Amino acid sequence: MYHEWYNSDDYAELKALRLAAASVKGSLAPNS
Repeated sequence: MYHEWYNSDDYAELKALRLAAASVKGSLAPNS
């Protein structure tokens, strides 16, 4: 079950969105 979910396009898109959000969050609030 999990391997089908991991290989789905929806998961790939979600992963990309999370990476983009983390990148924006990091640039808005960089570690000092």
